[in-house]
Amino acid sequence: MENNTTEPTLSANEFLQPTKNISEQVQQRAISNNWKTATLILGILLVVSLGSMIYLCQQKNNNQLSTNGSERVMQPETASNIKENDDSLTTENNAKMETYTSLTEKVTFQYPSDWIVIKPQVESNMEEADEISLQSPSGDIVVTWVSYIEGLGGGCDKEAQLGTNGSDFRSCSLINIIEKIPIAGAPNLVVAMGTITNDGKIYKPWVAVQNEDVQTRRDMEYGTFTAKNNGGFSAILTTANINLSGPELSEIEAKQYLNKPELKQAKEIMQSLKY
Repeated sequence: MENNTTEPTLSANEFLQPTKNISEQVQQRAISNNWKTATLILGILLVVSLGSMIYLCQQKNNNQLSTNGSERVMQPETASNIKENDDSLTTENNAKMETYTSLTEKVTFQYPSDWIVIKPQVESNMEEADEISLQSPSGDIVVTWVSYIEGLGGGCDKEAQLGTNGSDFRSCSLINIIEKIPIAGAPNLVVAMGTITNDGKIYKPWVAVQNEDVQTRRDMEYGTFTAKNNGGFSAILTTANINLSGPELSEIEAKQYLNKPELKQAKEIMQSLKY
């Protein structure tokens, strides 16, 4: 008997269906792996960014300086780049430090070896006085020491308007103290920096060793301090002379002048003063 049963046949689509399902699974796994990789990279970038932000914030906080009014008072410290009796010590330009000793005042201070000794810019009327002037490498700044000064006198009118004459004396100058730094090796003394004006128009910047109670005032122009070993007379260690002085500038220019690198060195010379 003839068998009329026919075998079932598959269409082309039905025959390829298993292969299609496998391909889709592979694509889905690839997409899933790509998402995992992208998420990992994003996480790493976020951690790095957060760490950078924290570091920058810490650096900003470390660099902040606080001031109290127009007059800054800094804590006692040894002069930057200057250490006592260290011949190997150098400044920023690698100049070694020299030590000056005043025999009459029994005090020492240090200065960079590239500052040259010149003829004293101020001469005392006392034969036994020690005198020295030091000139910066550029020649713009001179630091002068005189161990014994006497005979200062005169007067001025504190009430008279700047640049005018009072009833008996001319008007007192305005001495503005911008910063003062206690000297570790010289109790009761500070390194002060500021400006002085006779008329409110021309201002002269200066740096000088002063008594610790120095403050902004109308007064005579003397830039001396009270010495310890010369019988109670005055002495000077200053960028000026007996009178506070400096280049004639506007008020803004005078304050900017005090930021000169060589004036910073002059301050360090004065901070090294030690009895």
